[in-house]
Amino acid sequence: MIKFEIKDRKTGKTESYTKEDVTMGEAEKCYEYLELVNQENKKEAPNATKMRQKSDSY
Repeated sequence: MIKFEIKDRKTGKTESYTKEDVTMGEAEKCYEYLELVNQENKKEAPNATKMRQKSDSY
């Protein structure tokens, strides 16, 4: 089970979501995204737009 907590910037409230089953495709996308984030964070000047564009595709 995976639990997501998302904070709304406008209201300041936090919403919680849970998901019981995770497919292999979803897990692969998640690991690809995490790998990209780690690569960008290791750079001297990380490009945040690359990370945002990837996360928007979820």
